Amino acid sequence: MIVIKMQWIKEMSFTFKCNLNSITFRCNTGSNILELEWRDNKLNVSLFSPTHRVNYSSGRLFDMHNFSVKKGKEAEDFLREVFAQLSKEIQEGAEELKSAYDLPVATIKEFAKDMCNFEFRPSKFFDIGIKDLEIELNKEFLKDRPGLYSERKLKLLIRKQDDVCLKAVFWLESRRKETLYSPDCVNYQHVTSEDISDSLRSLNEYVTEIRNFVINS
Repeated sequence: MIVIKMQWIKEMSFTFKCNLNSITFRCNTGSNILELEWRDNKLNVSLFSPTHRVNYSSGRLFDMHNFSVKKGKEAEDFLREVFAQLSKEIQEGAEELKSAYDLPVATIKEFAKDMCNFEFRPSKFFDIGIKDLEIELNKEFLKDRPGLYSERKLKLLIRKQDDVCLKAVFWLESRRKETLYSPDCVNYQHVTSEDISDSLRSLNEYVTEIRNFVINS
């Protein structure tokens, strides 16, 4: 039985990036750091925790903490067990963020469930016409404040097939929000939420949650 003790703190951070061919997910829970990349049907995983230092690639799992190597089904079964415990903690942490700040975390919660079953379907998380989706929650030091003042912020990015980009930045503590638009995903300009509401219309539940957050927050 694998036991991973994880203590959720308010400073948890994550990055989720998704396109038609790949998913990248990084999550720092304070005591555990998970880096996962699924690209072209190949899975790479790195996990650092008090009990494991694991790297998984090409069907081989290296546990540097316990000095062991697993292959094939044995490696996959081990990783599934680890994912099952991580998934529960990720979902609980995401739900805490939802309760405290009403953040759009359905994508993160659903992916946490999917990884337990080695189910990686990028198209599940966005609609036709969308090329890339990024959700990032991190802490940033503020240049306009004296000393080492930092604040957590949520960044959302949707890149459409025509390379138009829609971006929203939400600062958790101060509740500040920026909504930006770029016709080329390089040069951005500030717009109102209403200006981009039509561009974000979707039948996909995960995109819809993001749209509602951008429009209503």
